[in-house]
Amino acid sequence: LSGNTRNVFLTGSPDSYRNFIGKELRCLSNVPYTEVYRNAHHSLGRFCFQSFQPLGEKIISLQISSAGQLPCCFSAWTVKIIRSFRTSPSFQAAPVPLFWIIVKPAQKLFAIILGRSIRNWWKALPPNKRELFKESARKNKWKILLGVSSLGVLFVMFYFTHLEETPITGRARLLVFRKEHFRELSQMEYDMWMEEFKSKMLPETDARYQVVERVVGHLSESNKDIPQVSALKWAIHVVDEPGVNAFVLPNGQVFVFTGLLNAVSDIHQLSFILGHEIAHAVLEHAVKKASLVHFLDFLSLIFLTMIWAICPRDSLAVVGQWIQSKLQE
Repeated sequence: LSGNTRNVFLTGSPDSYRNFIGKELRCLSNVPYTEVYRNAHHSLGRFCFQSFQPLGEKIISLQISSAGQLPCCFSAWTVKIIRSFRTSPSFQAAPVPLFWIIVKPAQKLFAIILGRSIRNWWKALPPNKRELFKESARKNKWKILLGVSSLGVLFVMFYFTHLEETPITGRARLLVFRKEHFRELSQMEYDMWMEEFKSKMLPETDARYQVVERVVGHLSESNKDIPQVSALKWAIHVVDEPGVNAFVLPNGQVFVFTGLLNAVSDIHQLSFILGHEIAHAVLEHAVKKASLVHFLDFLSLIFLTMIWAICPRDSLAVVGQWIQSKLQE
């Protein structure tokens, strides 16, 4: 969270505006018509929450106060309110499902074995058979080129046929998994976290749990006009852990560590953090990330097989694999 958050309040004329720049943090308004836009630039993005309200009506808002009271009303002649804040890098979104973490090493092992087998097969060939193989490749070079080009075209077709429009923002994204399949993976991940934290969950009667419940309820109620928000059933889990962390799974399971509750200075900072994490779930960043990782892993397996097939010794192949992994990171 930045202490220099800028809120721009536009009145009836787009030429007249007021900038509020200060150390206070301002939270999202509770208004019935909210649109969310995201404009990503490299690893950072900007979310703009635009609210439209008839002139002279009261806007329910999370006001800044040392007491952290929620919510307060104030009268404002406001046509448009634009608030922007930076998102965290995509690697801070919900973790990739456990299934792909388990499968990934097996895929790499298969690529290494395949590449090494091709290299050993080539070394075992007599010199005359190697020359015959090379001569045959030269004679059929156009057929080989056509085959490789066809594979490239199929690869590009696969990419463009698996693009889907992102909810709310309307941006194109790659989706390798079906949503039904990913929901099953999300449930597996939820069961894993519940098993890990089962002895550290705070009861619903705990004051800290009630604070988180109040904030999440306010955010979901304020944005219920967004179908992706109202479609999810938000469930709250407060974990007694010193780490400063919070995340929201794609199925609406909200996990908040008590270390985060101790780190924030008031309820408004907590609202910003949870609103950001909920946006990850609403925009389905975990689905996008898992698909992109799976797509890049497939490409890396091809390069890994080539490295172990071309390098004359295992030591050079290990070095080449290390360089390839660093470039992939």
